[in-house]
Amino acid sequence: MPELSQEQFLERIAYVRFAFRARKAEVDSARLAEALVSTFQAGYSGNHQPFPPNSLTLHRGRIASSGEPLPRLGDHWYPPAQFASYNRANLPGESVFYCSFGNGTSLLELRPKMGNVISMMECRIAKDPFRLKWIAKQDHFGMLQGSDRQAEFERLCAEVYAQGSASAHQYMITGGYASLFCRLGFLDGIAYSSVATDCRGVNLALKGSVADQFVEPVSFRAFRVTELRSAFDFRVVCAASAGPPDVSGKISWMLVASCQGHSVNWSLYDREKPASVPASCSGEA
Repeated sequence: MPELSQEQFLERIAYVRFAFRARKAEVDSARLAEALVSTFQAGYSGNHQPFPPNSLTLHRGRIASSGEPLPRLGDHWYPPAQFASYNRANLPGESVFYCSFGNGTSLLELRPKMGNVISMMECRIAKDPFRLKWIAKQDHFGMLQGSDRQAEFERLCAEVYAQGSASAHQYMITGGYASLFCRLGFLDGIAYSSVATDCRGVNLALKGSVADQFVEPVSFRAFRVTELRSAFDFRVVCAASAGPPDVSGKISWMLVASCQGHSVNWSLYDREKPASVPASCSGEA
């Protein structure tokens, strides 16, 4: 692809912004696809954040349709590639392991209904080093400053990932950029703002191959939704807990004897240890 002039680059940045807000009928899919690829190639500097192995505690929650905690590790994994459709950080047919920093963020991302049982896996990443592309409105690394192409691209990514996606072309934008990031061999995934937490929490999308090799389950906890005030304000009780699965992937759940319940809402992010529902309930039944 020939190198873009500054005017051409900014025109494509503007078209991605337009497409994200426009109605489907107003968006030229071919033009959008070209704009995504060209702005990525011209704007991404290769910046990323490395983390030591096992330094991040991550959570992945799944709603149990049976009403009972999910019995196997595989039930907490990502779906096979053939069932993957457009999502925040993948295009159809791409295997991605979604998880969150903190079980509170993971619970809010699920937007559960009254009575739902949620199986939550706590895990760590054993890869050394573990490399993420960080995308957030909060400019922790000074990447959103300046007027060069790299800053323009970083601001665009921070903007689109900080907004909810509801249409196919919006998912094409966030999923398309994530797909381009994850095609780079030196990246293991992306970290981006959680819209369900008003961008105060962080989600991760890891390459499926990275998750398969390096995600190590630490423990499990099952929550039951007992009060629902809104999709982002509800109360849960701890129903069961478990340690790591056995070699076959089976999870040995133990009922929690007593739990007074936990509020799950944006106030979690005002705490000393944000984004987490405390696992301090009394012993097992």
